[in-house]
Parts: sequence; C-alpha cells; structure tokens
Amino acid sequence: MALRRALKDIKEFGLAINFSTMRVRQRLMAGYLLAAILITLSGIFGLYGTEKIVTLLQGKDENLRSVVTTASRLTHEAKDTETSLTLYLLLGDKAFREKYFLHLANLKNVVASLDEMIHLPQGKKILTLIKSDTELVIPAGKALIDAFDTDVKTHGIYVPSDHVDLTTTFLTLTVNIRKYGLKLGELETDFLNKQQAITASMELASYAKRMQGHLIEYLLFQNTADRQKIFDRYQSMKKMTSILDERVDNSTARKILDDIRTETEQIMPAVLELLETNDGAIAKKGRHPLENQDALIRRVSALTDSVRDNGLELARLNVALEIEPKKLALENARFVQFIILVVTVIPVILAFILGYAANRQANDLDESRSNLADLNNELSWRSNQLAIANERLKGEILEHEKAEEEKSDLIIELQNALEQVKKLSGLLPICASCKKIRDDSGYWHQVEEYIGKHSEAQFSHGICPDCIRSLYPEYADEILGRLEKEEKK
Repeated sequence: MALRRALKDIKEFGLAINFSTMRVRQRLMAGYLLAAILITLSGIFGLYGTEKIVTLLQGKDENLRSVVTTASRLTHEAKDTETSLTLYLLLGDKAFREKYFLHLANLKNVVASLDEMIHLPQGKKILTLIKSDTELVIPAGKALIDAFDTDVKTHGIYVPSDHVDLTTTFLTLTVNIRKYGLKLGELETDFLNKQQAITASMELASYAKRMQGHLIEYLLFQNTADRQKIFDRYQSMKKMTSILDERVDNSTARKILDDIRTETEQIMPAVLELLETNDGAIAKKGRHPLENQDALIRRVSALTDSVRDNGLELARLNVALEIEPKKLALENARFVQFIILVVTVIPVILAFILGYAANRQANDLDESRSNLADLNNELSWRSNQLAIANERLKGEILEHEKAEEEKSDLIIELQNALEQVKKLSGLLPICASCKKIRDDSGYWHQVEEYIGKHSEAQFSHGICPDCIRSLYPEYADEILGRLEKEEKK
C-alpha cells in the first residue's frame, strides 16, 4: 500500500510539473514575442518618421543648393557668352569666337537643368522668360558674326558703328538673361537668413561683368552713356563689397571678400589707363586703334572675370553656411535613426535570445518530465514485477508452511512409527512350536494379534507353497501352477 501510494504521488507530481511547465513556457514565449513585435513596430515608425524628416531636409537643401548654383552658372554663362562675342568683335581673335560657341552651348544646358529644378510658380514664370531670351540670343549672335565676317571680307576691318542695332539686341538679351538669373536666385533664397549676403555676392559678380560689358561697348561705339555706366557699375561693386563686409563673418568668406576688394581696386586703374589711351588715340587719329589696346583689354577682362568668379564662390559659400545648421540637423536626424535602429534591433535580438533560452529551459524541463515519466513507467513495471514476486513469494510461503506442516505430521508419524518400532525391537519370546509371542505381562498371543496390536500392519492369510505341498500334496502342483499363471498376468 505504501509503495502504491508513493507511485501515485510521483505521477501526480509529474503531471503538475508538466502542466506548470506548459503554462510558463507559453507565457514566456508570448511575452517575448509581444515585446519583439512592439519594439519592432516602434522602431519602424521611428525610422519612418525620421526618414521623412531626413528626406525633407536633404531634398530641400540639395534642391536649394542646386538652384542657386545653377542660377549662378546661368548668369556666368550668359555674361561669358556676351563677353566672348564682343571681345571677338573688338579684337578679331578667333579664340574668343570658339569660346562664344562653347559658352552658348553651356548656357542652353544650364537652362535645361533649371527646367528640372524650378518648382515655384513665380520661378517657372521667370524660367519661361529665360528660355525665350536664350532662344533669341542664338540668331542675334549669328547675325553679329555674319556681319563681322562680311565687313572683314568687304572692308578688311569690322565697323561696329554699322551694326549698332544688332549689337544692342544681342546685349539686351544677354543682360535680360543675367537679370532673370539673379531674380531666380533671390526668389529661391528669399527665406534664408543670409539672403542679403547671397544676393549681394551675386550682384557683385554681375556688376563686375556688366562693367566689363559697358567698357567693351564704349570701345566699340564710343557711346558716352556706356562710359558713364562703367563708373556706375564700379560704384555698385564698391557698394556690394561694403554690404558683404557687414554681412560676412566666416573666415573663409572673409578671405574671398579680401580678394574681391583687392581685385576691385586693381580694376579701376586699368580701366582709366585704357580710357585715357582710347581718348588720346581718338583725339589724334579720329578712331580707336584696338590692336594697340589688346593687353589692357585682356587685363581688365581677367580682373572682372576673377571678381565675378569670387563673387559667385562667395554666394555659394553663403548658401552652404546657411544650410550648415540644417546639415547639422540632418546629421542629428541620421544619428537618431541609428539610435532608433540600435534600440530596436538590440532588444529584438535580446528577446529572441531570451526566448531561445526560455525555450531551451522549457525543453530541458520537458526532457526532465519525460525522464520522470520513464522513471514512473520503470517504477510501475518494477512495482508490478514486485507485486508478482510478492504473490509468488506468498504462494511459496504457503507451500512452505504446508510442507512444514506436512513435515511436522510426517515427523510425528515417524516418531510414532519409531515408537512402534521401538516396541517391536529387541528380543521377542516366541514359542518354538506354535509360534505364539509372549508380552511383557507373560501372556502368549498369536503372531498376527501381537504385531497388529503393536504396529499398524494388517495381515491377510494365505498358504505358502511348502504348506500346500505338505497339506495338499495331491493338489499342490495344480494349485501352484494356477497361482504362477495369475502372477504372470
């Protein structure tokens, strides 16, 4: 009973462990899975939100930088197209003619680029005007080149005064393109803190090339208005330089501005020398000997080009400085993205690791439970074997007890028989004639009577062969023969 009770307790304990293990395992796995899902969803939403911010900041800044840079290139290429052609007309150098076609092709490419960048409605209107004037510049420039070739072929020299209308049309178109480029840059940077510095830089670049343009026009046509505009544009350059001096605080920008100031101061002495030479030649010969002014013209052109390039570089630098905080914000957003990714991935990995560990522990518990079940089965089998052995032992004990009892009875019988044997042992007084036996009391008894009394033996009477021959001699052989046949059967 105690063994069966113990086995029952063990089975109940195993079932309790199994049920408890299943519940704990399910709860752990559900908890880890839910935690992993929540963390993953939070990470996805966080990454999606920061990616939207990054895309907005990055796209807007890149578009702004691209528009400002391309608008600056537009004014650059428009003025270089104008300068290359007017210098070709002024000096007759075919290198300037090749530069003209190169800058004209670049101008068309820049306009095509702007068409993909401009999204503001007002900007698209300005771009439409730029496209229109660019298309008109091509035939206007061709007409001037044809006029130059015709004059050189006919007269051996180009006569600018004969083609004032063509030149004016061409210059008006290039000036308009440059002005529209400046407006486009101002429109795109209107919201910036450094908008005034950016605009002043672009206008400084424009004034430098416009001063050069008016100088070339004056040398071509000797127009007093163009001469005055040379000095007006120079004053505008000085004014833009002063504005930039107040607005620029970056060390790199200050260095560029110092270069602009130095080049601006070098321009006017070269221009005055060129004007003085021109005025002297006009007074002596009645015309301007351009072939003698080539070095001065190229020097002024180089200085204005340098001021223009530095002005555009300063504009781009100011745009970059304006965008720098946004760039920092973009980097911070990227960093936040990284942190979100790390905070998302690491807990998910930990959840899976803990889930794996919990699952492994649960598997170990299952294995232990299985081992316990096997042990229970082994105990049950052994208990059954023990019960069988116990029943067999009980049977053997009963048989042994029965055998012992039978042995005791046998011993008693043997003891009784021994006593009887003892009774018949020793010297028995027997009659030599009648064969009677005398007991201890002196009485004589028949042999049968005495042995029957003192033992359990019983007698059956018969006649031995000798007695038969003695008593019945005539029948002895017949009787003995019959008895021998019966015994054989």
